[in-house]
Amino acid sequence: MGTLWNGPESPGWAGTYDTGPGISLGFPRKAMGYQLESHGWVTGSANSVFLNNPYGRYQRRRVDPSGEITDWIRFALDPAIEVLRALEPGSEDRGDAAMRRPLGPRTSGVFQVQRLLHEHTSAASDPDPLFVEEAGLWILEQTYMAALDLDGPPRNDPTASAHRGIADAAATFLSRNFRRPLRAATLARAVHASRPTLFRAFQRHNGMTVHRYLTSLRLREAYLRLERDSVPLADLACELGFSSHSHLSAVFRKEFGVHPSRVADEHARLTRRQEIEATLRARHLPIPS
Repeated sequence: MGTLWNGPESPGWAGTYDTGPGISLGFPRKAMGYQLESHGWVTGSANSVFLNNPYGRYQRRRVDPSGEITDWIRFALDPAIEVLRALEPGSEDRGDAAMRRPLGPRTSGVFQVQRLLHEHTSAASDPDPLFVEEAGLWILEQTYMAALDLDGPPRNDPTASAHRGIADAAATFLSRNFRRPLRAATLARAVHASRPTLFRAFQRHNGMTVHRYLTSLRLREAYLRLERDSVPLADLACELGFSSHSHLSAVFRKEFGVHPSRVADEHARLTRRQEIEATLRARHLPIPS
């Protein structure tokens, strides 16, 4: 597990890279473009997960002006293939191309568990290996299950290909502009499609409505901000396009099952724990479990 950081001028935006051994998942915190050599460009965001087969060649491109932050998890091949085989019998016969899609949706549950797993491995001096493995394989299972639900017409279907382009262009536009008020007509003009075509293509290829996708982007940004910043809910609600802090709180609770203040409190607790552990370690004192 780890986190990949690329600033706006990072050399990481140039060149072709290798996904490495095993099966891996990428969890972008900011929007970015991604292309595996066997697929076209896709736009990832906090609503999605990159699905990487072993030793896949890929390129990336900047979408968010501030750059990229992407968490990743790599799985040993055997247990990962076992998970995929249970969901899609025969996937193991595709060898190094076991996963057929480069991008899948990130459900609320996967988003939360991945964030908890990231916090646990970042904050704990001795992460619980059982929790790490069980949570990681659960994330892989849920992610691939959601990706399979999006499979539609064959890739050579011209209508499906056009709709895929509209859906990805719309996702890119939303990822860049989710903080500002948006209307359907604005989005439709941006992707050169009628509103009915836009809505139909987006639902078909992203597994949710445009409104749901936009709300999810805003909620995930709120979650990530609360993890790292002490920000008043009223200010955060205004910044992210919610009508009030009570509106943000209600939608946040419906999405994640907790009040926003709980996320902020948990982050504060983990930060204090890290500070205490650092002090104890510097003084060669035992660290309590």
